[in-house]
Amino acid sequence: MWFMIIGKPLIEFYPLVSAGSKGKGLNLYDCNFFGKKDKKGKQIKTFIITIWDEFLMSDGIERKSVGDPVEQYKIYREAILRDAGFQNYDCVYNFLLANNVSECAAVTGALYNYIPDPNNHRRVKLTRKHAMFWNVPISDAYIEKRRKSINSNIVDFENDPNYTNLQKDLSLVKPKRTRIHKVTALIKFDRMDKKKWFCLYDSKYIRQYRGETVNKNIIIPMKRYLDELFNPELVEMIFDRFDQRNFMYADIMSMALFQSQLKLLKAK
Repeated sequence: MWFMIIGKPLIEFYPLVSAGSKGKGLNLYDCNFFGKKDKKGKQIKTFIITIWDEFLMSDGIERKSVGDPVEQYKIYREAILRDAGFQNYDCVYNFLLANNVSECAAVTGALYNYIPDPNNHRRVKLTRKHAMFWNVPISDAYIEKRRKSINSNIVDFENDPNYTNLQKDLSLVKPKRTRIHKVTALIKFDRMDKKKWFCLYDSKYIRQYRGETVNKNIIIPMKRYLDELFNPELVEMIFDRFDQRNFMYADIMSMALFQSQLKLLKAK
C-alpha cells in the first residue's frame, strides 16, 4: 500500500505477518539511493524509516502458517537495504513497537541479543548493534485518562500489558551456581540456522547451541526436512516435557528463544 503526496510516494506499507516471503529477492530501492548529490555537488540526505508495529501478537490470534516473523522481518530489511553502507549521517531508522516488554525477548534476543528489563525505564544504547531500547513508563495520568474512556469497562487494567508491567516467570532459569555437565540431546528447529539449535544438558537444562560437538545419534529434529532422522514421538516428548514444565534453562535468552520456537511450531 502506498501513500502519495504531490504525485510522489511518501510512505509504503507491507503486511509482515502474511506476505514476508514475497519480498525475498526483490530490490525495492536502487543501489544509489544513498550518496546522491544535487547540481552543485552538495550531498542530498535521504532517509529510510521502517516501523514494525505490534511485533508481539496476542496469544490465540496469530495466523497459523505465518512462519517466523523475525525471519520475515529480515527478508524485508534485506529487500529494502541490500548492501547499503553507513553514511556520514543517520540515514536509516528502524522502529520496533510493542506493549509487553517482559515477553519481547524472542524478537529482541534474536535480532539484537538483548532482553529489556521491564523495570528499567531508562534508554539503553547498544552501540555495537546501532540500537536503542526504551521501555516507556506507564504514567498514572495515562491510566486515569483510559479509565474515563468508552472502552474502560472492558479493559483489564491490572493484567493488560498496555497498562502494567508484567513480570516474566524466571523460576525455570537455573541458579548460576548450578553446573551443567553433559549434552544429552541437540534439539534442532532449523537445518542451517544454528541460532535455532538448543543443547539439552543432563537431560534437563536447555541452552542455546554454542558449537558443541554432538553425536549424531542424539540429534532431535523438531520438524521434517532438516537432514536428520525425524521421529514424531521424540517431538511429542519434547512438547510434553515443556507443557509439564519439566525443562529448566541455562539462561533467560535460551528460555525465551526455545519457547518462541516451540510456539511457532505449535501454531502450524
